[in-house]
Amino acid sequence: MRQAVHIFFKDSRQFRVPILLLLPWTVAFAVIASWAWPLHARGPLAWAEKLALALPSVSTVLLPIAYVLLIVQVCHAEALPGHQQFWLTRPYRRSSLFGAKALFVVAYVLCPLFLAQGVILVRQGFGLPDILPGLLWEQVLIAAIIAVPALALSAVTARLTHVIFTLLVAAVTLVAVLMLESWGQLEWIRLTAGVVTLVAAAGVVLMLQFRGRRTVSARSLGVAGIAVALLGARLLPWPVAFALQSRLGASDGPEMRASLTRPGRTENPALEALRARLTRRTSFAFQLGGIADDTLTHCDAAEIRLEAANGTAWNSGLLLKRAPAPAAAPCSVVLSLPPDFVRATAGQPVRLRGTVYVTVFGQKQTTTVPLDRQGAEVPGLGACVAERDETSASVECRVALRAPRLIADSDDLRYMRAVGQLSYSPFPADLRIYPVLRAYGFVESTKEPGTNVRRALPSAVHISTIAPLAHVRLPLNEDDIRLQDFP
Repeated sequence: MRQAVHIFFKDSRQFRVPILLLLPWTVAFAVIASWAWPLHARGPLAWAEKLALALPSVSTVLLPIAYVLLIVQVCHAEALPGHQQFWLTRPYRRSSLFGAKALFVVAYVLCPLFLAQGVILVRQGFGLPDILPGLLWEQVLIAAIIAVPALALSAVTARLTHVIFTLLVAAVTLVAVLMLESWGQLEWIRLTAGVVTLVAAAGVVLMLQFRGRRTVSARSLGVAGIAVALLGARLLPWPVAFALQSRLGASDGPEMRASLTRPGRTENPALEALRARLTRRTSFAFQLGGIADDTLTHCDAAEIRLEAANGTAWNSGLLLKRAPAPAAAPCSVVLSLPPDFVRATAGQPVRLRGTVYVTVFGQKQTTTVPLDRQGAEVPGLGACVAERDETSASVECRVALRAPRLIADSDDLRYMRAVGQLSYSPFPADLRIYPVLRAYGFVESTKEPGTNVRRALPSAVHISTIAPLAHVRLPLNEDDIRLQDFP
């Protein structure tokens, strides 16, 4: 331990210039990002105000890059690959060397970010006891996704150019993977699987390098770990992820069922034959039963298989849905059928087999937010503040550290823009440098019919939140279906 502290102080002196650049930057980020900005600018902003407003957004991108470069420089001061480094002649224990680098990351990366994010959240109205679990989990994410991979990459490289090239290749691969379709509310499961794989591979790389400097084996394992983390998580089956989410749900869910809504049939055979040749798109609507019509549901996804009597079959694959709706509204899917299947099943009945994945919402809570800038705490969402002028009012809601688990809406507001993407994640924080997400809404006074006199604005707006209660898998079994009856 004494030797690790000695190496830590040596690194602190050697890299004092980048440290003295990053720490004031982090302080400025915390101070400026914690200011209570007005909902609307009163006149044009000065250049200093524009710069201050841009600093949090710029820091969200550049601070992680700067911290990664700092970690790389510190590790390369005693590079592990090769046999001609001067530090090998010193009586360094590998455990002390690793401990010193880990202590450096904690002291100059994790602690400054922890304090900066805490200051931002407290200054913006969040109570420290409420945000402390999320803040601590945020540092775990930063360590797992930024610091530990940076340490592992530094352990298998000796030059900064090698690191930059590797990061560019990884960034291009990551962008290509992220261009694939997102799982929406369940994306956290796929991301968690990728992060766990990446951290495990990075941990093994660090062990191989700091214990035996087995560079070739460590590099090979690192490449394999990155490939599995980026591509393996994308191959995770949706039903497995939904089953895991169902086990994490607040309840087992009601006894629900899904049935196909059948339209009236066309009795013109010639018209059916023509549509069989020309039509490739078919839409199905599934009515949800077993719950009240006003229950809010979200049809997360569907899988459809069509089977004809002559043995011809077609699978839709996973069809992801987006917008929640009351249970009285059916879950609709649109299928693009191949022409060969349409011709093969023209005029013939087919069987429909499949699954609908549904999330049921409940526990609605409504909070009154006065239009006097005093604000109110909306349960599960965050702090909401409203202000008004002569003809309109604006509402801003702030959420700490993660996208909300619930849906927020208001009948009083013209619109309520969502706070990030709805997520079913049970964790108290997402990976983010700037720890506050915002939602905005507004309401305008309307004119009296036939006059130019505007009605008075309400004294308050009401914001309702509704949380996911259960995730239900519903089988589909329908016989004697003619595709021509479903335009």
